[in-house]
Amino acid sequence: MKLYRQIRERNPNAKLVMHMHNAFEPELPDNDAKIIVPSQFLKAFYEERLPAAAVSIVPNGFCAETYKRNPQNNLRQQLNIAEDATVLLYAGRISPDKGILLLLQAFKQLRTLRSNIKLVVVGDPYASRKGEKAEYQKKVLDAAKEIGTDCIMAGGQSPDQMHNFYHMADLVIVPSQVEEAFCMVAVEAMAAGKAVLASKKGGISEFVLDGITGYHLAEPMSSDSIINDINRALADKERYQIAEKAKSLVFSKYSWENVAQRFEEQMKNWFDK
Repeated sequence: MKLYRQIRERNPNAKLVMHMHNAFEPELPDNDAKIIVPSQFLKAFYEERLPAAAVSIVPNGFCAETYKRNPQNNLRQQLNIAEDATVLLYAGRISPDKGILLLLQAFKQLRTLRSNIKLVVVGDPYASRKGEKAEYQKKVLDAAKEIGTDCIMAGGQSPDQMHNFYHMADLVIVPSQVEEAFCMVAVEAMAAGKAVLASKKGGISEFVLDGITGYHLAEPMSSDSIINDINRALADKERYQIAEKAKSLVFSKYSWENVAQRFEEQMKNWFDK
């Protein structure tokens, strides 16, 4: 927003668009700004605070070609996971707002109730060197160590490698503790044809529809509720059909080709008049 203000002050007539990916309190010099957001949740947020602004939705996108490629077949072997094991996957930042510690606490109990189940955590547990986030990361590492070999800390992974991790999973879990503006992890997992169990906070619930294109985590979220929701999703006989429906949805709406077309149409609508 600082750069936007600087450009607007130097060139009041410049054709500017703010592309917002999070819910920030707006501090703009022009209340009638043009703003692009990825979700209805974020659109409502900015329309409430800037009623004169033009706010339009253009979702985030994924590389469809990446998810059309055949996945790496030996990833389970590399991670020492049996082919018949049930694999839960978490991918994201190791931070309090993402809910990974709560998921680990739930999994610690779940593994005593279900045999042959693994939790794979993709995310850098050393990203923060000090402060509250570093303390949280230590708690996550300690919890994973306590669980033992049933929890695999895979570290950070490149975007090209992520589709292999999604393909390996039986269920991808997104236990966000805050309202997400969007959720690329959910979109990518759906593109890989995998069932998603996600928080219904913020923009996630706009495309992860409970029992239709995925599953919702119950609120208030707790270890017990997460266990119940995981068991519910894994037991659902319609899980594979739900995952296929979700895959069709994201390929039709969120590929970069579709997103680019929507972006171009919006620019023409605003400026080609």
